[in-house]
Amino acid sequence: NLNKNDIKEVLRIRKRIEVEEGMESDKTIDIKNGAGGIIDVQFIVQVLMLKNKIVYKYGNTFDNLVYLSKKNLLSKQDFKIL
Repeated sequence: NLNKNDIKEVLRIRKRIEVEEGMESDKTIDIKNGAGGIIDVQFIVQVLMLKNKIVYKYGNTFDNLVYLSKKNLLSKQDFKIL
């Protein structure tokens, strides 16, 4: 089960990726590793799956988003946003 320290560690790792691998500047955005990028969606999905003790079922993030939504572990609104 995920606790506060686990979540803090996930956030630390995510921030490190953004800082070390993100290629953002005043003129460019990094849609993968930058703030609000694709990797944030991947982290959210992985945390929700871990939190709910779901074995990784599918090969991609979108299919896991659909699965989480169908199981009511992700609201329809959050699904659309992600």
